[in-house]
Amino acid sequence: MKRNLLLLLCLVLALAPVACAETETGTASSQKASSAAVSSQMATASSGAPAASEEASSVDASSAGVSSEPELGPYDARTYQIADATDKFHVTGRTMPIAACGQTGMLFDHAAQGLHFTADCEGDVTLDIALYSSGKTPENVDHQLFTVMVDGVRTDMELSSGTPEAIRTVTLAKGLSRGKHTFDFYKGNEASLGRATVVSVSVNGTVETYTAPAGQLKIIFFGDSITAGHGTRTTSGAPGQEQNRYRDATLTYAFRCAELLNADFSCIARSGLQTFTSPADLQKDPSKNASEYYKYTSIVRPDKVEYDASKEDVDVYVISLGTNDSFSSAKVKPYVVALLQTVRADHPNAKIVWAYGQMTTARNDAYSGAVEELGGAAAGFYYFQFSQTNRDGGASHPSAEAHAKFGAELADFIRTIV
Repeated sequence: MKRNLLLLLCLVLALAPVACAETETGTASSQKASSAAVSSQMATASSGAPAASEEASSVDASSAGVSSEPELGPYDARTYQIADATDKFHVTGRTMPIAACGQTGMLFDHAAQGLHFTADCEGDVTLDIALYSSGKTPENVDHQLFTVMVDGVRTDMELSSGTPEAIRTVTLAKGLSRGKHTFDFYKGNEASLGRATVVSVSVNGTVETYTAPAGQLKIIFFGDSITAGHGTRTTSGAPGQEQNRYRDATLTYAFRCAELLNADFSCIARSGLQTFTSPADLQKDPSKNASEYYKYTSIVRPDKVEYDASKEDVDVYVISLGTNDSFSSAKVKPYVVALLQTVRADHPNAKIVWAYGQMTTARNDAYSGAVEELGGAAAGFYYFQFSQTNRDGGASHPSAEAHAKFGAELADFIRTIV
């Protein structure tokens, strides 16, 4: 019995080194796999080459937190989605992310609405934009105007649009030298003449994070066809004077005023806008009533979205309405007061200016009277009347030259109140 136990003990002792060897072999194998993964990771990071196998690439990314994809150089091609890069692109005016052609872009409906950015780049810079218009006539509705400014140099462009909505690639600049460049892209037409949604910007380089200039004045302009730029690209009585291609908001008093003040600005403008609309006309087309138009981000989209104007940071709010008011001053004035009160509720600290008289002064007592009723300058309300009327532009609207003068006058006035 004792001999049998002794033999069994000797057998166990003889087998023990074999078990230990298997365990050590397993440990060594694991160490080799980890070393291989690290080597693969280092090769990928240094050369940009992909890992030798899918398994090694997976180990690399999960163990070290380093992407296996090659890193872009400072002047490699990049595409920025506007809706996802709001820290890099400054979009003026009433806007929001919205679906366009199956993609998401920024609503860009309003006249003189602008996109600003700075990029360290070279070569060409392009922008993708979805365009739509109702296609009533090829001469009138199917033209949308845009203005591009690259390093302050202006170029105007005209793009056709219609149904269905389609994405166009627009070249903002070609063959730029390597370095920092500034870009501004403005829509010329008002929303009722065609909708636009900016989807993306592509550069060979990087777009910088936007930083607003310190102390920059912020202005909102709310008006009718004058503010929307009707007739600014042609003369009264000229052929085709009603066409969209002659309605450019970047040539208006509002745009000129903002330029002179180096202001961050936006325009909310609609041709035919009235402070008072008869019940029948209001039911027929509420978008022509100022108080109704004020409520929405864009009233011409299929799904109207209410706009929270109280979130707008504004120093001066300019209302330029009255030319389309056909009722008596006594009838109009209460609605002027109500509109001013609405703007004050949304912007309690803004200077609110009613600017009138570019085409007529027939009801100046209604607008000046409303300002006085609300307390005038002591309460932050001001009435400003332009020095003269002008109807030399298309469709008997002010000409571009007159707008330049109006913009300078208004800028001088704003300087006295801020």
